[in-house]
Amino acid sequence: MRPAAAERGLTLVEMLVVLAIIGIASGIAVLGFGSGRGVNVQAEARTMAARLSLAADIEMVQDRRLLLAWDDHGYSFLGWDPNTRRWLPETGNSLAGRHRMPQGFRFAVDGASPAPLASDGTGQGIVARISDGGQAWQVLFDGFVAVAVPAPAGTAAGAA
Repeated sequence: MRPAAAERGLTLVEMLVVLAIIGIASGIAVLGFGSGRGVNVQAEARTMAARLSLAADIEMVQDRRLLLAWDDHGYSFLGWDPNTRRWLPETGNSLAGRHRMPQGFRFAVDGASPAPLASDGTGQGIVARISDGGQAWQVLFDGFVAVAVPAPAGTAAGAA
């Protein structure tokens, strides 16, 4: 007894459609996760602004103190540990881990590292500059809100 036509398997056209879909999906993946071409100064500045805003929210909601620590290559958040009575890297939330700037980016923050975020209004704010030689953006943080804006001419990162 021969199987019915619908039970014989894939036709050549069906196989070509599947291969085309796989090809398109892999092309999108390569473009989306490629060699860093999608990373730009504006995206880095907005990421930092979002993380600073989240840190301010965590300080207010959880009644915790946080610091921003940085160097020329990136930044991280530190939280006060009352058990050890020390500042330790944040863990267990979106602020955990060190954020490293992409290769070729310049990063600078006004003032000395680390700086308190001071969402209670006692801080002096934070001004960070991120550039890649072509673009330059600033992240302005007043203790409550962080915004990413294009940097004024002549204020490239590293010049702070």
